Amino acid sequence: GLYLRAAQLRARDKDLLFYIGECYRKLDSLNAAVTYFKRSIAVDSTHAAAHAQLGYAFFTLGRIDSSILSYVNAIAHDGDNARYYSNLALAYKKVDSVQAVVRTYRKAIDVLHPENVSYAYNNLAGYYYGKNMHREAAEAYRHVADYDPSNVQALFWRAQSFASLRDTASAVAAFEQYLTAIGADPGKELDRAWVRKVIASLKNSSK
Repeated sequence: GLYLRAAQLRARDKDLLFYIGECYRKLDSLNAAVTYFKRSIAVDSTHAAAHAQLGYAFFTLGRIDSSILSYVNAIAHDGDNARYYSNLALAYKKVDSVQAVVRTYRKAIDVLHPENVSYAYNNLAGYYYGKNMHREAAEAYRHVADYDPSNVQALFWRAQSFASLRDTASAVAAFEQYLTAIGADPGKELDRAWVRKVIASLKNSSK
C-alpha cells in the first residue's frame, strides 16, 4: 500500500516502480509485476534488473518469446551478469533452440568467476546429455570435474556419456576414475557394486 501511494507521488522513480514490481512478483501477481517492470523500463530503458525480472515474469507466465527478448535486453545493458545468461538459456530450452542454449551457457561461463564456472558447465553438460550429444556432454563433464573436484557425480556422468557413445576404453577409464574418487565412502557401496558390474560388462563386450 505504501509503495503504491508513493508511486502516485513519484511516478517517474524507476527504482520505486521496480520494487513495486518485485513485490507483485513475490506475491505471484505476475501481470501486475509486468506492468510495473515495464513502467520502470519506460523511465530508464537501460535498467537491466527491470528487464531481467520482466523476463522472469514473462517466463513464468509462459510468454517465452517475450521472456527471451527481455533477457536479451537485460544482457545488452549488463553483459557481465551470468544469471541473465543462465535464465536466457532456460528460456531458449523452452523453444528447443539448441544452438542458442549452448551459445548462451558458454556466455555465462565466459563471465563467471572461476569458482562458479563448474555450475554453468554442469548445466551445459546435463543439457548435452539430455539431447544425446554425448561427446559434448563428456567434454563438459570433464570441465565440471576440473573446476570442482568434489563433484564426483560429474565423473559418473562423464563415464555414462562415453558408455552411450560405445567408447568402451574411455568409459572404463572414466568409471574407474569415479571409483577412485568415491573411495571407501560407506554411503557409496551400492554405487561401487553397480559400477564394478558395469566395468566388467564393458570389458567383456570388448573382447
